[in-house]
Amino acid sequence: IKFEKFIKFFNGEDSTWTKSVEQQINFCEKVVHLQPELNAIITSGRIITVPSGTMFSDFDVLENYEYSTRISPIHTVIQDVTYQDVDVDSITSPFISNTLQDVASILAEIPDRTTSQVEPPVIEPSFEVKSGTGEDLSISLIVDPLSKSAQRVTPILMGFLEIFNCTLKVILSPVRSLSDMPLKNFYRYQMDTLSFDDNGKFLPSGIATFANLPQGTLLSTTISVPPSWLVLSSKCVYDLDNIVLENLPPDESALNAEFTLENILLEGTCLEMSNRGVPPRGLELILGDDINPHQQDSLVMSNLGYFQLKANPGVWTLQLAPGRANTIYQIKDKTKQHI
Repeated sequence: IKFEKFIKFFNGEDSTWTKSVEQQINFCEKVVHLQPELNAIITSGRIITVPSGTMFSDFDVLENYEYSTRISPIHTVIQDVTYQDVDVDSITSPFISNTLQDVASILAEIPDRTTSQVEPPVIEPSFEVKSGTGEDLSISLIVDPLSKSAQRVTPILMGFLEIFNCTLKVILSPVRSLSDMPLKNFYRYQMDTLSFDDNGKFLPSGIATFANLPQGTLLSTTISVPPSWLVLSSKCVYDLDNIVLENLPPDESALNAEFTLENILLEGTCLEMSNRGVPPRGLELILGDDINPHQQDSLVMSNLGYFQLKANPGVWTLQLAPGRANTIYQIKDKTKQHI
C-alpha cells in the first residue's frame, strides 16, 4: 500500500479500501476465528498463530518445514495424476498451486493420531475392601484370580489391611479360556507382624497353616525364600516330599513341621585387576569378625570369579586367607571389606 492511499484509508476518504478491510476483518473473525490483537499465518491449510517477537528468519524456517513435510509429498502425488476433461494448456502454475492448497487443507483437518489422546474407560472394581477409615493407603489391583501372582500378592494385601487404614480396589481379569488348571499348588505367604500380649511380651509368629487339603493326594512341601537364604527342615517326623494325610495315625489331626534359617549366603565376584579382569581361580577367601577372623572360607571359581560364603545377620569382615593368597594379592578397595 502506498503511503498516500494509506493516509486516505486512515482518514476514511477511500471507501474501496475501507470495504476491503472490513471484509478481511470479517474473514478473520468468522472464518479463521482469530482473537483480537493476535497475528496468524495461513499456510498449507493450517492456521498458525504468530507470537510477538517473531523474526523474518522464523518465516523461512516455517516455509521450509511446510514444504518438506506437507507440500512436497502432495506435489509428488499430483504430478503422477492423469486429469480428465482438463485441457493440457490449462494445467498451469495457478492450477497446480490451487490443487496443492486444496489437498493440504483437507489433510490439515485430519487429526494426528500420534498426538490424539483417548480417555481410558472407567472400570468399576469387582470388589472393594476397606479397613478403618481407609485414608492412609489406597491400592488398586488388576489381577488374574487363577495366577501365581494372585497367590503371592493376596496375603501381602491382607497384611496391609491389618496394619494400615487401607482401601483396596480389586478388578478381576481372568483368562477367557483354559485348557488346564493353572494352579497346581497350595500357597501361603507368612508376613510377620509385631504383636504383644497384655503384659507386653512379644508373641512369636511365623506360622503358616494349610486347611482342607485333599486327604488321599500325594503332597510335597517346598519353601519359597530369597535365593540367598539357606532354610532347612529342623523338626518333622515325616518325609515332607511324600505326604499322604489319610495315612497319618488316628491320634494325629495335623502334620507339623518347623523350618530354620540356617545361614544367609554371601555371594560376590572376585577379579584380578592387573590381569585384564581375569578371575583368580582358586584364590582363598575367609569371612569372620573381630573376635574370630576365620569362621568361613571359600575358593574363587573360574566361572566369572564367583564365590560364596555362609553368614548370618551381623557385621562381617572379608579377607584374603593367610599364606600365598595374602602374599600375591591384596583387596583393592579395603573400605568394602566390612559387610
